[in-house]
Amino acid sequence: MTLDASEAAWIERLDVTQQIGAFYDAWVAKEALVKTTGVGITRGLQHLTVLPRDSAEVTLRNEVPDDMREIAARWIAAPEGYSACLAWSTKTFAR
Repeated sequence: MTLDASEAAWIERLDVTQQIGAFYDAWVAKEALVKTTGVGITRGLQHLTVLPRDSAEVTLRNEVPDDMREIAARWIAAPEGYSACLAWSTKTFAR
């Protein structure tokens, strides 16, 4: 599973022409976020809720797991028919 129940319901309310793009927006954001933590997609992407998308900044809309509290993500421009997202750690390291 990729989508949280609320995300799936939100996508179903979109026009059919927008549904696939919204799904891929969710997929790439979630994949970028979990890969940034190093755990990959094994924990299940449906535990992250990133839709509805209301800006370029990715907003985690449900309880944030501890290992995701110090990461951020933004959707970035991509050619028509593609989705792209960049995630990074916001943790500061002592020098």
